[in-house]
Amino acid sequence: MIMLFNNHFPIPLVTDLVGLRAAEAAEATAFWTLLLAIGTFGLLAGAVAAAIFAGLTWKATRSQLNGANEQLAMARKAKLEAEADNVSAWLMHDGGNLGVFVRNGNSGPVYDMNCELFFKPDDKSSTPSVPVNNWASMAVPPAVSGVEKELRFALNSDGYVFAYTDQKTGIDYNKNRQSTVLMKTDDDWKPWNGSAISTGLAVRISFRDSSGVYWRRDWDGKVTQQDLSIEKS
Repeated sequence: MIMLFNNHFPIPLVTDLVGLRAAEAAEATAFWTLLLAIGTFGLLAGAVAAAIFAGLTWKATRSQLNGANEQLAMARKAKLEAEADNVSAWLMHDGGNLGVFVRNGNSGPVYDMNCELFFKPDDKSSTPSVPVNNWASMAVPPAVSGVEKELRFALNSDGYVFAYTDQKTGIDYNKNRQSTVLMKTDDDWKPWNGSAISTGLAVRISFRDSSGVYWRRDWDGKVTQQDLSIEKS
């Protein structure tokens, strides 16, 4: 470095002063740049944390909404099925006599009732599939006291169980001397117990509720909503 001396004291040149100021400015710039970088990193970290928090919050909110929607759907389904659940059918067996009952437990009628009695002849059939008899009504009023009021039709085994075979023609006849033989013995003339290997009779109903929705109750008691086109076909 080039120095001037005056009374034994060095005097810095102007160029040295300029360099000193430049160094100080560079140091200040670096300091503020560092602070800016730290601030930027802090903002970025905050933004990432906020995004993560927002994602977790949305996930929790979505889970709550899904749960609420499921509960609402279940409530609507229960309300829709409430009327259909109060309509039932069953069999009562007394020796050779079989009664078919249909009960409407609602406060108002149900419509287009069709009650079908089927027979399961052997273990090759998974469900009752042989038609035996049916009862239809435009409307079924609310139930009244006394189960006998819910009897829709009664059948006797004489008209369905095998009695003998005509030796000349080979045709089977029932006890009423009719050829409408569906069962081999009186042991088949009984309500089906649901077993795949057993025989028996079962009832199925279909109807329309007061809202115009069609339903079917199967042999196992399960109620399912039906499409109108299926019911009409």
